[in-house]
Amino acid sequence: MGTVLKEGEKVSLYSSATSMALSAVKALTGWYTGSVALMADAVNSFSDIFASLAVYFGLKLSQKKATRQFPYGYYKAETLASLIVSVIIVLAGIEILLESVQTFLTPGEVVMAPYALVVVSISAAVYFVMARYKVTIGKKIQSPALISDGKHSLTDVASSGLVFSGILLSHVGYPRLEPVAGFVVGIFIIKMGVTLGRYAVLVLLDACVNPDLIKKTRLIAEHVPGVEGVHHVKLRRSGPYAFGEMHLETKGTLTVAEAHTISDTVEKRIKQEIPEIDSITVHIEPRKGPLKMCTVAVPVENDKGLHSDMSSHLGKAPFFLVATVEEGVITKWNLVENPAAHLEKKRGVKAAEFLKEMGADIVVTGEVGTGSQYTLTAEHIAVKSPEGDTIEEVILRAAGE
Repeated sequence: MGTVLKEGEKVSLYSSATSMALSAVKALTGWYTGSVALMADAVNSFSDIFASLAVYFGLKLSQKKATRQFPYGYYKAETLASLIVSVIIVLAGIEILLESVQTFLTPGEVVMAPYALVVVSISAAVYFVMARYKVTIGKKIQSPALISDGKHSLTDVASSGLVFSGILLSHVGYPRLEPVAGFVVGIFIIKMGVTLGRYAVLVLLDACVNPDLIKKTRLIAEHVPGVEGVHHVKLRRSGPYAFGEMHLETKGTLTVAEAHTISDTVEKRIKQEIPEIDSITVHIEPRKGPLKMCTVAVPVENDKGLHSDMSSHLGKAPFFLVATVEEGVITKWNLVENPAAHLEKKRGVKAAEFLKEMGADIVVTGEVGTGSQYTLTAEHIAVKSPEGDTIEEVILRAAGE
């Protein structure tokens, strides 16, 4: 984790050094040529220095180990840095607006415009490369602050394009269009700063900023064997990582050790498939109400499908009617022979083991021996007494309880 964050830290330092050099060159060129748009662009580049340094210190602080006072670590320092970046962007945009308005009211001449155009072109190319690099590394290490800083660099590319147009138009005889270009750059920068700041504030307030990630987390948990239901899934962003919690419903007959195994399996699978989740707390609770889908087995005396006659004994029954019930409806059923019916000993136990192989969740029977009961309970198969006049009623009532 520390190595990943160090990579982002290095990128931020490179960005700061590059922004410092570009800012100095554009400021000197803008002052020498009298271009307010280029001076505004220099102010924007100067803000990049603070933005990149804020990201650097945020990533540096994020690498500190968790303490008693900060048990979840210092990851949110990186999000706080992202908020600082957004404030700097907005302030830089306001400064550009003010300077552009003043120059529009009292326009001046841009001297040695070709030199200014060359500087702006070089600046745009460098910022484009920097932006792509920062966004790529930011996505790789899941750093919202570095991604934000990369998007800010993309605005520099756009602003350089506007500045280039403004200087060129001023040079060919339209001096008021240069401050207009600066004004548009200022608006664009303020909009970007507000957008990035809103995201940072939402993260700091533990808002749900990625509903799709919650859906993915829920789906992973639902496909773990033993999980009957998933609800109250919550995730909160903390810098490049996420922390979460969820409630799982399981069969009420599970032992503490078995429930713990399911919980561990869910947590491991989620962290394997979604590396950005640092940890997730899983709460286990017995399922309440009927199962959405279950398999019900009923011992029967004859092969008449849903019109068969129930058998009063589990082990001696010639057949089992095994039905799948989904949302209160029998979607399919199968009638199979009881392989234990002709045994002299342990018929009930062997029958119970067979029903386990058939995937039964519920067995409906009027009589069950001690050995059979123990086997069914150990396999988390519920045993229920028959209620209803027909096999179909018996199955549906057993599944609906």
